[in-house]
Amino acid sequence: MKDISVSADFIKSFLKESGLSESDYSLLPLAGDGSKRLFKRIKPAGSDFTCIFMQNPPNDEFLKKENLAYLNIGNHMLSKGIPMPRIIRHNLEMGFFILEDMGDTTLQDEALNRSNRRALYEHVIETLLILQVQGRKGFETSWCCQTPYYDASLMREKEAWYFRDAFLRDYTRIGTDLSILDKSFEHIISVAENADKNFLLHRDFQSRNIMCLNSSIALLDWQGARLGPLAYDLASLLYDPYVDLTPDERTHLLDVYVSCLKVHVSDAATRFREYFPYIAVMRMLQALGAYSFLSQNQGKRYFETYIPVALQSLKTLLNEISHKQILPLINIVDDITHLY
Repeated sequence: MKDISVSADFIKSFLKESGLSESDYSLLPLAGDGSKRLFKRIKPAGSDFTCIFMQNPPNDEFLKKENLAYLNIGNHMLSKGIPMPRIIRHNLEMGFFILEDMGDTTLQDEALNRSNRRALYEHVIETLLILQVQGRKGFETSWCCQTPYYDASLMREKEAWYFRDAFLRDYTRIGTDLSILDKSFEHIISVAENADKNFLLHRDFQSRNIMCLNSSIALLDWQGARLGPLAYDLASLLYDPYVDLTPDERTHLLDVYVSCLKVHVSDAATRFREYFPYIAVMRMLQALGAYSFLSQNQGKRYFETYIPVALQSLKTLLNEISHKQILPLINIVDDITHLY
């Protein structure tokens, strides 16, 4: 009850100072996704104004760092012209934020309701490059709440082993000695690790974290940002199971991205296609681990819906690489794909 009272005081204080009704307003809970953060839309009586109240109680040291990252990285990205909700007010001690309202329509909603969505995605790609190239300028790795860089250690522990443990071992319960995958993982990581890691990486750049509002877009969920390779966020977008773009759409958008990259950072475009499938595989490993963990350990069973699509994308990408070192991984993924 104390938290409710304190949050009400925080909201009322903001409304009063903004010249809005502090005594008559509504709070509409908004559905979250994989996060434990709480979101509510604030609607003062007698006004068309709305904003979003976000609550992430700093109950441990990581959550304190996460809230600080949300604030610092958010303000930095906004200063670089990256479209996103403005942080209007915050209280780090309580984990309270008031954010600009970006509406209810996600890129997923918009993409699934359009017959021709290429232009929409081309606009998203232009924004992604601003994030990656402009966002890295002046970015302080001390703001990061997880790791400062997307590196081999992260790929191994948070993506490859996450897939192995959460998906293969705990979700599919496959009766195979999973140590046979070690060399496959290390080969993929060794290639992906060679990509330039000095660009700003969102790390969850998918259609549910991108809002569409009045022909513009806005990015959400930036607190996990860090420096990393260009390919990761593009892979998150193109192999996003929530939309499941067609192969032709992916090919077209990859070409668009590389053409734009040549304009922004010509040197980075030279070997981009070489690293892309390897880094895209790492993203799919992470996604499958996350969907399995969230569905089994947090009771969010709706994430299971996206496992077959992510698994098929992983199979496609592994076959594109088709190196003898990854045959054990290819074989296991082939076997499991037949079950979905």
